[in-house]
Amino acid sequence: MKRCKKIKTVRLEIELDKAGQAKEWIAQAQSRGYAVIATYHKVSALGSDETSELLAAADWWRVHYAGLAASGPFTINLMNEWGSHKLSAAAYSNAYNDAISVVRKVCSGPIIIDVPGWGQETAVAADAVKGRKGAPIGPASSPTRRAAAGRCSAGPGTATAKA
Repeated sequence: MKRCKKIKTVRLEIELDKAGQAKEWIAQAQSRGYAVIATYHKVSALGSDETSELLAAADWWRVHYAGLAASGPFTINLMNEWGSHKLSAAAYSNAYNDAISVVRKVCSGPIIIDVPGWGQETAVAADAVKGRKGAPIGPASSPTRRAAAGRCSAGPGTATAKA
């Protein structure tokens, strides 16, 4: 990848039982100068509308974040491809607000959330973010919605959010 000078970031899809291996991946990517996006990945939950799946992902981050962050900074992608083509903006927003509040217990930096419908339901995501059909994802006054100054990191140096 170093031959491709335009590649600056790598995205790691981390299966539930691979947190230990992911620590190595994060450290390797960091040592080679790449920014890292770490994604919780559960094959059986791709396209699921089950809020319990998204909350399980959030809890996985709560449990594993500190250990992963010890390997180097990364941006969290809360869960790979959660939400189907049938998911409403309100359901999307409610589920992500609940999940993000769990992750916020351990990380104050940016969190990437996938657009439902395998990345195709952009109107649903836009409605959810803007609160057009229910509560917005993370009200503007909450850390969920604010843009952070840096990637998540554990302990001292944790990214601070700014409006």
